[in-house]
Amino acid sequence: MGMFDWYIPDSDLNCPNCGSLLEDWQGKDAACALFVWKQGFKYPIEQKGNDCNIDIDKRNKFRLPEFFKIYNHCDMCDDYRIVADCKTENEVWVEVIEIRLEKRQKLPKKWFNQA
Repeated sequence: MGMFDWYIPDSDLNCPNCGSLLEDWQGKDAACALFVWKQGFKYPIEQKGNDCNIDIDKRNKFRLPEFFKIYNHCDMCDDYRIVADCKTENEVWVEVIEIRLEKRQKLPKKWFNQA
């Protein structure tokens, strides 16, 4: 997936297909710097980049866009990825608007059946 950020919603989010609890949300609509965004906060609460982390004063200048998407997958529903549409107000993540399924694209079998 390349660089991304982590997201922690306020409440548990479940798969809309089977109801399984979903954790470890990721997204690419913000800094894509391995930041950890928590609902209810204006700035990232941490960064998981180890040796490449920026100092906290610089990190606290980053903000989420007004509307953004976060993504997950469900082990029980492998044909889908889960998308959650989120919203900020006054630069604070305040809401998960909707959680929905998106059909995953299947890779052609011929790609895997090579001699």
